Amino acid sequence: MPQQTPGPGRPATAEQVSAARLERWASRLGYAGVLPVFSLLAVAWLQPQWQPLATRVGTIYVATIVCFLGGIQWGYALLSTAEQIRIRRIFVSILPSLWALIALLLPAKLSIVALIVGLGMILTYEIMEQGDEVYPTWYLPLRIRLTTLLVIGIGAFALLPAI
Repeated sequence: MPQQTPGPGRPATAEQVSAARLERWASRLGYAGVLPVFSLLAVAWLQPQWQPLATRVGTIYVATIVCFLGGIQWGYALLSTAEQIRIRRIFVSILPSLWALIALLLPAKLSIVALIVGLGMILTYEIMEQGDEVYPTWYLPLRIRLTTLLVIGIGAFALLPAI
């Protein structure tokens, strides 16, 4: 039976309230997770002597986000009811960590490019897999916004003269 939208005379169910709360927290924490990249970027622009270190810390931080996104796929694999989808998602879930490791071994500008490509590949996979019934309706729009901000943030490091 489809869930009814809350409205006049139809109060929200406990499940709907819980889902809305989860969406709010995911959004708040997601945007908070982008702040370190822009904070490091500000430090790098305002204090040029810190550019190499800020860039390194920024790339390591974004690499951890890439790994985290792989972990999300692992979690969604556990939720899937179809064995083929579970196996595919488990396989895909380990690739971001390997990609991030390789990216961190590269020189700074190549590392930045590799991380941007990694973020794009994970998002593309998620968009292609959205028919697998596991994503909440708010998930992909939030992921698109957060990935866009991360790409802009980490990409701006490549413009720094000292790296």
